[in-house]
Amino acid sequence: MELWFSENHTPDVKLSLRVDRQLYSKKSIYQKIDVLETPEFGKVLVLDGNIMLTERDEFIYDEMITHVPMAVHPNIKKVLVIGIGDGGVVRELTRYEQIKRIDLVEMDEMVAEACRQYLPDNACRLDDARVHISYGNALKFIRRCEDKYDLIIVDSNDPFGPSEGLFTREFYGNCYKALKESAIRSLVTREYFIPICPMAIPSHTAMAGNTIGVPPAMATPIFTASTILSMFICPGTISL
Repeated sequence: MELWFSENHTPDVKLSLRVDRQLYSKKSIYQKIDVLETPEFGKVLVLDGNIMLTERDEFIYDEMITHVPMAVHPNIKKVLVIGIGDGGVVRELTRYEQIKRIDLVEMDEMVAEACRQYLPDNACRLDDARVHISYGNALKFIRRCEDKYDLIIVDSNDPFGPSEGLFTREFYGNCYKALKESAIRSLVTREYFIPICPMAIPSHTAMAGNTIGVPPAMATPIFTASTILSMFICPGTISL
């Protein structure tokens, strides 16, 4: 008997993957965590029934969300990463010797532990001496920060459930305060069929770039602290 996993997008649309076996399945106080092994995409991390990453294509958004702002800013030393603690973004950041400190804020410690065990290629640099991991609420963490980071990367879940607070005016405003002068904020969303809520984008944000034909949630805004700017980058084909 074949085993299939389906991620439902709308009543008429779903994404289905054939599964070889279920490697991990536990429920934390925040969400249900599954790691699946599939013939097409390798290992797949699923949170509350939503695909977060696959071994086959995670490099697309981990590299785009990291290397684009690193290429723009000439002297990034301190970085804050907020989002899924799989370690993919941290792995890419540790390639840069100029970075002195990476703060990773992950809500759910069980996600990080599952990735350490079943997605080691992503989590391989979480123990780098420059990486400092905080488990807890990113909203509370960012409220305490002011003029601290050269780069903030938000690799969050979809805008509902535990991550809903990361799509609010308060969060965007606190990120702005946490950035140093001429710093950069980079974020990614990955859900094809759930557009970003317009209320989540600060009213003073200047929108630039051609988004014709690009699903709204595939755009990657990059915010600078000195002159708020949003650039839209379509990172190719993303299965998530």
